[in-house]
Amino acid sequence: MPDNDVMYGREGVLAEGLAEVSGEGRALLDEISARRTTRRSFIKGIVASGAAVSAAGYVLRGPGGGAALAQAAGQVQRSITLKVNGQDRRVDVLPQETLAQTLRYKLGLTGTKVACDRAECGACTVMLNGVASYSCSTLTHQVRGREVITVVNAGVKMRRWAGAKMHQTG
Repeated sequence: MPDNDVMYGREGVLAEGLAEVSGEGRALLDEISARRTTRRSFIKGIVASGAAVSAAGYVLRGPGGGAALAQAAGQVQRSITLKVNGQDRRVDVLPQETLAQTLRYKLGLTGTKVACDRAECGACTVMLNGVASYSCSTLTHQVRGREVITVVNAGVKMRRWAGAKMHQTG
């Protein structure tokens, strides 16, 4: 068997050194050997063909053709309306964005904390339609159409409720 420099170097691929290859594989290797293809030229050809295929999508699509790709099947709408603390808030969210990230970084509601980011500690707890939920493990797209109450607003409501229910003694 020839050494690697001759077999894969600038001299091209030698099919004679590969006795265990037979049939179609042997014919392909003989054709490559006849062309004197080097690894470098082969890789350049693969890269060039990949670039051509990628560019063809942009060239053939034409003006405005990309708009249909934005809402392909299986994709979620990026701009959604959330009802947070009694207010409708329009926000642009990514498909993998959690409710905690949206509340803190997009809506500026920093009362919801992200501590463990694994739904273990409860620092990110919000009320979704009256049920306590971990916002660090809930995707924002899952809460469309539901009422979200954060800890800050829940505290205000609790103080109002407690003040109305308490009576003065003494």
